[in-house]
Amino acid sequence: MNFHINKLEEMPPLPDKILSPHKHHFYEIFLINEGSAIHNVDYQEYSINCATLFFISQGQLHLWAKTNRENIKGYRLMFTEDFFLLNHIDKNFLFELVFLDNIYFYPCVSLSENIREPIYTYFDLLYNEYQRMDTNPQVIQSLLFLVLTEIQRISTKQNPDKTLSKQLGI
Repeated sequence: MNFHINKLEEMPPLPDKILSPHKHHFYEIFLINEGSAIHNVDYQEYSINCATLFFISQGQLHLWAKTNRENIKGYRLMFTEDFFLLNHIDKNFLFELVFLDNIYFYPCVSLSENIREPIYTYFDLLYNEYQRMDTNPQVIQSLLFLVLTEIQRISTKQNPDKTLSKQLGI
């Protein structure tokens, strides 16, 4: 798996290995449109509500603690570092994204009404491209770059001190 996106409401039942704490070698971004959940990441519990982005970095121990899967809607986006960097000129871009570094950054970003539309649009476009029979990896990479850039803008506005801390290595 280098890239995958799916709708949360269309997911099959989770296998047993995912019901216990586990780690991935890829990044995961959840966009919650409806419903709520509780997720445990590196032994810390997070409440995830409607209109929220939630991030899990590669190598983090995590577990969906309490989730009513029938009431949750949105997207799960997964991608590897290799997939993102394959044709990307700026190899440092991925590492400069504050929201993917959960050591410095709270892994939830609330989306106020005035900033939801671009994020929802990018996730819809990514999902639709991924579902095509003639899907194009370069289109997916471009859309992924757009969504990550937009999330970075939102994250920087909501947490300017965290952005500066990461840039300074504090």
